[in-house]
Amino acid sequence: MRKVGFVVGNRPANPLEFWIGIEKGNLVQLDDVVKVESTLEDGTKVHFYGIVVELYRYLEGVEFTFDSKDFVQGRLPAHLAYVAKVQVSRILEDVFVPPFPGDPVYLARGSDLEKALYFDQMKTRIPAGLLRNGEPAFINYHFLNGKDGAHVSISGVSGVASKTSYALFLLHSILNSVDEERVSAVVFNVKGEDLFFLDKPNRIFKEREEEFRPLYERLGLPPEPFKGVEFFAPPEKEGSLVPAVESRKEGVRTYLWTVREFAEEGLIKFLFTEGEEGVGSFHYVVDKVAERLKGLAEETAENEKNNPSWRGRLFNFDLYGDDGGDLPPQEVESLWDLVRFMKKLIKDRRRCNADKRFQRENEDFCNKVGQVFENWFGTVTVIHAYAFLRRFEHAVQHVSPMVVSPDVLDGESPDRFKVDWRGAPLSVVGINRLHTVAQMFVVGAILKKLFKEKELIGRTPVVYVVLDELNKYAPRGGWSPIKDILLDIAERGRSLGIILIGAQQTASEVEKRVVANAAVKVAGRLDAAEVAAREYDYLPQSYKQRAIILKKGQLILHQPDIPVPLVVSFPFPAWATRKEEVYREPREEELEEFDRFISD
Repeated sequence: MRKVGFVVGNRPANPLEFWIGIEKGNLVQLDDVVKVESTLEDGTKVHFYGIVVELYRYLEGVEFTFDSKDFVQGRLPAHLAYVAKVQVSRILEDVFVPPFPGDPVYLARGSDLEKALYFDQMKTRIPAGLLRNGEPAFINYHFLNGKDGAHVSISGVSGVASKTSYALFLLHSILNSVDEERVSAVVFNVKGEDLFFLDKPNRIFKEREEEFRPLYERLGLPPEPFKGVEFFAPPEKEGSLVPAVESRKEGVRTYLWTVREFAEEGLIKFLFTEGEEGVGSFHYVVDKVAERLKGLAEETAENEKNNPSWRGRLFNFDLYGDDGGDLPPQEVESLWDLVRFMKKLIKDRRRCNADKRFQRENEDFCNKVGQVFENWFGTVTVIHAYAFLRRFEHAVQHVSPMVVSPDVLDGESPDRFKVDWRGAPLSVVGINRLHTVAQMFVVGAILKKLFKEKELIGRTPVVYVVLDELNKYAPRGGWSPIKDILLDIAERGRSLGIILIGAQQTASEVEKRVVANAAVKVAGRLDAAEVAAREYDYLPQSYKQRAIILKKGQLILHQPDIPVPLVVSFPFPAWATRKEEVYREPREEELEEFDRFISD
């Protein structure tokens, strides 16, 4: 250990914080970890560990501003003081008394550093980045996998805070460090097509490998791309099975839902994502339509026994003729079939209500219309039903390519077009090219299926869900079915082995219960207004000031095991984060041509 200073006696000290004087020739920085040895009156040795949170230089013995200039020129005697405030992180032997003035101060390294930051108490730990002194920092894995806590919240200014980059680094660390249980991950790609190359080596990393590789070795992580990645994208257009991806053509699967699945799983609710708490006429209509669609799916399944060709399809049994008589059931081949049916039903209901003479002359017809209308929309008025239809039709414009008839699948099983988190360690789901309504639909549908499956199979394997722009899916105000699912994950996901790694620019705009349930909180660069929000009260004032000036790649990490936040950095990604970064090994003919060039 290297002695760097002593506990000062001209400032009060307590068991939680004290000041140290730094002796000449020693360099102590913010975030350095120090150790103080103190001997009590009864001979008990107490070791204080802490982190430097404030640093000051000043001249002792000067009175006026320009005395500093005289001191530098050697014309005025004074003493240059270099002091630091230390926030205590741990005390061994658990004797909570202040250190004595003059007690020696050492920079903590090796086992002392591990004791200072409780790394020695972590039964299972994963690398979380590098401290300022170059030593690895760790996260207690039991606060990530749900045993003692769960979920990660990452906040920061877009483009500067490295939120997505750190989420991927954390995922890489988990996948390559955990041996005690099976782990899978689902990552939603929300911006560009950056995450469609996570299985490719990074060209910049290769060019500067001598600089970057030692950082991974220090963390005990392999400097390599993600392995076993499956990529998913929506269809490029209605009726197509070609994935909508521009930059990557191979190894990308299309995800879809059949109309039957749409009805059975109540996915229509995810087409309506904004509004107040889920009560009132509109939400009543949504629930009624979802209930009727599920009823049609059950009726179709029952009729499959006599009609094998109906397998996997959806039929509408509520059709009626101009005389009010029942028509044969008709297959619902797309969401547009539902739109057309609802338009006719609402139009007929309006006509029967508005024209009493028509109602008298067509009593059977209007009775049938009223019966079917109530099946679908309940007891609401035509105006409320039309309000639902208007929003439903708008949503169908964006979602219809992903909800198809089995005929579109060309004989393939619908399972071939599902995002199956059990099929690979990492699944990347592209939603970047979708309209906001369609993005909400995809996220909600996939998370609902995941939640339902985990309720059946239990905790293992643990599934990590990485979702950026969390404030859009779980906003502080309003209500939506997706928000309900994210709340379920935040509050019950720990017991089911579903762990949310959420990223957002402003934690203050995310539902409080989602943020509050995150055991691990990470802050990148924040703006001054955001850092003043109550969501960042876990940061001491000095760290809030730091958050405003953090560089790209630096973050403040808070976890329950350590009473003091840690400022960490993480190494440059070994995986490509966009097409331009993909490293390509030279082909054999290119090497031969190069050899001929050299020989000439």
